[in-house]
Amino acid sequence: MTKLLLFSLFALIICSACNKPNSDTRYVYLNSNIDKSALDYITAINSKNIELTITSSGGNVKTATDMAKYLMTKNLQLSVTDYCLSACAEKIIPSADQIKFIDHPIIGFHWSPIMNYNHIIQLDPKLTNCDSDAQKQREILSYHNLNIDFWKDVEKRLNLLEYKLVKGDGNCPFISRRFENDFWLPTSKQLQQLWGLKFSGNTCADNFELCKKKVDNYFPYAKRIIIGDNLYISKSSKGKIEIDCEFAKREIESFKHKNSTNITDEDRRRILVAMEKVKAAACQ
Repeated sequence: MTKLLLFSLFALIICSACNKPNSDTRYVYLNSNIDKSALDYITAINSKNIELTITSSGGNVKTATDMAKYLMTKNLQLSVTDYCLSACAEKIIPSADQIKFIDHPIIGFHWSPIMNYNHIIQLDPKLTNCDSDAQKQREILSYHNLNIDFWKDVEKRLNLLEYKLVKGDGNCPFISRRFENDFWLPTSKQLQQLWGLKFSGNTCADNFELCKKKVDNYFPYAKRIIIGDNLYISKSSKGKIEIDCEFAKREIESFKHKNSTNITDEDRRRILVAMEKVKAAACQ
């Protein structure tokens, strides 16, 4: 009963019964944030061959790095459905040996450890010791020779407005940044030409009209989404995607810059959700 409850709670199923006869391939279905629970389930798989079907809005950066590193030791066939955002796109997709996009999923980027490190050293060139997370990201991207400067294309579409160092508890500071736009959803051609990614299928951004509907279905209200190279502002207040930690911090930061006379009830709801998210252990 406890196991079934956990599966329901995290929307994560490992399907042992789906294995083919006389095959050591494991078929895994992950529909959740990338957190410790998801990592524990994935790293419990001993088979060399894994077929993973994933839908995820991202999650904790270090946890996603650990998951990607583990999956890189396997023969991973990855199928992406619905959406794969943030750490899912930055880390899990590059760890796969074969990638299939099913039914035009949303593939979305908004931040990366390499971007973070470059912002740090631009503001303080002496902080070269803050390269640890960025180096791990480079190793993941280099696994299949992906472009490690792809973050520049992400930053260009999001339009960085300002950023500053915020001192944290450790030796490396936190970067407070503000973008004009919230997410970039690349087309298949952009992923292939700018990132060097090889896959079958198509992304949501290949069909602008279809992608607008999916953005409205999944994203919170009034999010500025770059679809390919075109701006779309989400119109639904019933978005299903649970925002990750970095997104939550940016929500709070952008809220500070709003004129008090322009704050809506939806703004207040979003900032309360973001503040609760930042308080969670996964955001520490």
